[in-house]
Amino acid sequence: MEIRFSREAREFLENQVDYLNSINPQASQRVFKRISLAVERLKDNPYSGKQSFIKNIREIIESKYNFKILYSVDGNVIYIASIFNTRMDAEKIYKSLE
Repeated sequence: MEIRFSREAREFLENQVDYLNSINPQASQRVFKRISLAVERLKDNPYSGKQSFIKNIREIIESKYNFKILYSVDGNVIYIASIFNTRMDAEKIYKSLE
């Protein structure tokens, strides 16, 4: 399986890592690693995430740092549509995917 990130998902992840790196580089590395591992696990079981209320969008949660990863599966490609902290305004993020 191939993993592709939307521009939004990639930018959020980069911005989050950069922000955390400016405060605590070790925490930044831990967060990035946990999110990366959650995404990589999808290669083995792409349908492990629950179906969201948006058609064809599934979601998993990286539970240690409370990040939600929204994605879709199309053939041999897992498309990461969005990554956000669950403390953010989820309604706005979901609306951007409809």
